[in-house]
Amino acid sequence: MIGLIYRAPEYSPRDNVAKDAAILDAVGQALKESGQPVCFVHEEDWQPSALVQCSACISMARRFRSLLSLQKLQQHGVMVLNAPNAVQVTVQSRSTTLEMLQAEGLPVADFWSYEPSEDASFLCDEPLQELLPGWVKAMHPRGVREGDVQMVNSALEADSRVLQLAAEGYTDIIVTRHVEGPLLKLYVVDGRIVNDSSENDCYGSLVERITQTLHLDIFGVDLIVSRSGVRIIDVNDFPSFNSCRAEAARAIADMVIARSWGGK
Repeated sequence: MIGLIYRAPEYSPRDNVAKDAAILDAVGQALKESGQPVCFVHEEDWQPSALVQCSACISMARRFRSLLSLQKLQQHGVMVLNAPNAVQVTVQSRSTTLEMLQAEGLPVADFWSYEPSEDASFLCDEPLQELLPGWVKAMHPRGVREGDVQMVNSALEADSRVLQLAAEGYTDIIVTRHVEGPLLKLYVVDGRIVNDSSENDCYGSLVERITQTLHLDIFGVDLIVSRSGVRIIDVNDFPSFNSCRAEAARAIADMVIARSWGGK
């Protein structure tokens, strides 16, 4: 039996609830077509005991409590994709994610991290001013919210936005430099780009290094292709794969079957 966990709605931004459910439905269908029994559960009300008999679990869960429960499933010998410790990093700290990539020499857009101080005072100092105009990006421990990403053009705007987010309980706040150029979204399963095309062939080694650094089996990465080169601006664990759902579902199903039974 293979367990599949739907993501709690507070972690699906805007209109993505249905899209996130659709990719997991498609994965389940691909597994059934391969002769694999499946069990669907919702993150809001699932219990680890419901999946302890599974050989593998494909999870979109992001709640901290869910990730702890998934770690317990791993201790019972259940293979969990994506691994909960890898998801915890990408979901709870965009700054840590970018720092990990940067430490490996990957081309990350310039960024600055904010850590709330006890007196909640903040001034836009010179290193941050050099990033403007830029984007203030924040993560809230209780899910995705409207305004998590907002462009700022001046030091005053940056000051005001960072302080506002800190007061609202955001625990991870960064400012990234605005990079001019087209946005490229790559969707990755088991180290392979599933929305592959001749234009994406040159990003294979970059994707492989991101996979090795973050230890994610399923993810999306946003790149800006600028005149000075490619810059990573965001990584999303288990995206909805809206533009390549069928290809992604088949790749995810094949991956879990291969890892569980050697492809048999």
